[in-house]
Amino acid sequence: GLGSVGLFAWRQTLDGGIFRQGVFLSKPAPRRGLMEILDQECDPSEPPPFASHEAVSLTQISLDLGKAYQTLRTTLVAAGGDEVANMFMTAEVPAQGWLGLELPRFLSALGSRHWIVDYPPKITAAVAAGREAGQGAARRGDANRGAVAWQVTDEAPFRKVLQQVAPLAGGRLEDEQGFGVIRVPSGAVAVGMNHLVVAIGDDSLERTLAGIRNPPAGEASLREGDAMRRAAKLLPRDPARLFAVGDATRTGGTLGSLREMAANLEPDDVPERYRELLAGLKDVLPTAAEMEGMFGVSVSTMRMTDEGLVLRSAWEMPPP
Repeated sequence: GLGSVGLFAWRQTLDGGIFRQGVFLSKPAPRRGLMEILDQECDPSEPPPFASHEAVSLTQISLDLGKAYQTLRTTLVAAGGDEVANMFMTAEVPAQGWLGLELPRFLSALGSRHWIVDYPPKITAAVAAGREAGQGAARRGDANRGAVAWQVTDEAPFRKVLQQVAPLAGGRLEDEQGFGVIRVPSGAVAVGMNHLVVAIGDDSLERTLAGIRNPPAGEASLREGDAMRRAAKLLPRDPARLFAVGDATRTGGTLGSLREMAANLEPDDVPERYRELLAGLKDVLPTAAEMEGMFGVSVSTMRMTDEGLVLRSAWEMPPP
């Protein structure tokens, strides 16, 4: 399937306060083998109804995993013969008994949209918690907050899996406002209202489930808010295999997180050999006020055309 991969091109420009990137990989249709996975029909490039304006980024991957698995199996069996076919059979039979249905059907039940939502990190609270626990900055990863979500076509198999997994996680499937929930340290998994959600970080599950129960509207929603209006001016919102939108206007993105982390760290939070580096970072990194508006909305899409793979991105970078 990769034999006819050809030209690769990468273009970057910064003009009018917008940084643009374009990547093209030549792989003309018709595509065969594993590359057929990328030729599935794409979903519209838009946030899910539950996403609120509080999200700092959202990524949607459009892919039917059940169909992708079948393509993978067909391709590998064609190449490896009976031996490979027997390997798949050996794995699929017990999986079907555990899941209650065939593996491709279970994967397809996730739907074709896979959403990753990021909420503003709670860096100050995470650093303080690490310090209180005597771990210095070791718990800075606790600042991350987000969720992976699916709108499933059938809740039953996922409830069954969670009921079987719950004892292994040291608990049981609890009912919380109509959702079956398993909570683990720093995260939780929930199923209900035709959604499956895996969340990490403080209150990420609650925020996501609240949006599913009562979808935000107008400026309170991501899909109808200012970030999407600005994103629409940066790139056309054609159906895509991958669609991502982010708003770093307030947070400053990765640089903003680094600035906030450095601002909250004290010399005793880091090993002695890094204290001089920390002091230097504090001196050169911009202040919170300077960061605001330094970066803006970003949007990316990836799709297959008759000629090959096209990845496009645009990011607002207003001049100082």
